[in-house]
Amino acid sequence: MKRSALLLFFCLITLINSAPAETAQTNGGSTDSVEPVHTSERLPETVASPADGIAKAEQLLKMSCDFYRSLNSISGQLTSDTTTKKDSEVTHKMHLIGFEFERSKYLSVKVLKPVHGGVAVLNGSNASFYNPKWKTYAKATINSFDQIFQNQDFSFVTDGVLSDTLFQALLSDDPYAGILKNRKIKSYDGITKIGGESCHQITFSTSDMTCDSYIWLSAGDKPWVRKYTPVRDCPINFLPVRPGPVTQLSINASYDRMRDNYAVRKRALKPSASSKSATHLAGSAGDDARQIMVGQRAPKVNISTTDGGKFSLSRVRGKVVVMDFWATWCGPCVRAMPVLESITGGFPKSDIAFIAVNEKEEPEKVQAFLREKSLNPLVGFDKDGEVSQRYRVVGIPQTVIIGRDGKVKSVHVGVGPNFKDQLTKELQSLVSEKK
Repeated sequence: MKRSALLLFFCLITLINSAPAETAQTNGGSTDSVEPVHTSERLPETVASPADGIAKAEQLLKMSCDFYRSLNSISGQLTSDTTTKKDSEVTHKMHLIGFEFERSKYLSVKVLKPVHGGVAVLNGSNASFYNPKWKTYAKATINSFDQIFQNQDFSFVTDGVLSDTLFQALLSDDPYAGILKNRKIKSYDGITKIGGESCHQITFSTSDMTCDSYIWLSAGDKPWVRKYTPVRDCPINFLPVRPGPVTQLSINASYDRMRDNYAVRKRALKPSASSKSATHLAGSAGDDARQIMVGQRAPKVNISTTDGGKFSLSRVRGKVVVMDFWATWCGPCVRAMPVLESITGGFPKSDIAFIAVNEKEEPEKVQAFLREKSLNPLVGFDKDGEVSQRYRVVGIPQTVIIGRDGKVKSVHVGVGPNFKDQLTKELQSLVSEKK
């Protein structure tokens, strides 16, 4: 599955929300429960042969795609659920997105859940992107409708989840070609109940994945795509490959509250008066932290650590502090950790204090991970995210350098090719300053 190039540089922090359904403002302005519950119940329907089933699936898919192409405007809500499993450990992430679309090149996308989600609006060739958490917005000129899906700021404000939902294909001028890109119809699987609605189920084989994908099309008068599952309990391998339990990935995208062929009110994106402009939001996480914090007294830290103690800046006063925000699920974070241990370990402990601030994971899980990877940093547990909020963390790894005077000297987001040399020189300079 393809993700924005942004994710190659750092992992976006996504709140894992397992709380009961919340309420959110819909496109039409009403307030409703925003977490739909989908149930599946297979109803008997047979075809004469597998070949007949494929032919039936092709016919149904074409009917659905022709329906989408005939629509001048569409709105609805998209729920994207991502689940990873490893033994009994299950991680669940959910996004709820409201959208409005008009074929004369208007698109509005808003992340309703998690809260403080981003907003993107395309009106003609003018695109605007807004990050309400940091009150920052960016603008761009878009020459074609498909181009917005390649825009890094669009991926940033939508957390990159739309690439696994058929969203772009369904709104394109040729949905059928978009859906079958890198996919082949494998079978027609009969009629299934999705949330009480009868739907045709179709299985695809994919050219770039070892696992099948699935789509459910409404069997009613309007053949909406109700659900799409690009992967279901699909094993994913991390490098280096190690013996042991395999991590399985499942993604489900569900479309609800669909509405079509109505007069769209083309709302412009209007950031608050206190919002500031950025050239690109995708790079503004680090820029924002640098602009706000560098030169300021470092925010308070008081967290439990892996050695059973507590870490606070007052206890390391007079030292240079390297504070790295990370998580076990973040590949760049894991690659950066040995580098940070090596760099900070090259200085006397009387000069440097290194603390790896873990983002909202259970201590037992983190300690097991450190043993498996043969890592031995002092880890602090930011269980409720308060520390990361104070340090304006939106992308990890984020490394904050604090001087002997207790002020923030620099902020690094991600791990660039010159990270080791740059950080070493910074620390050498700061350590040489008088206590």
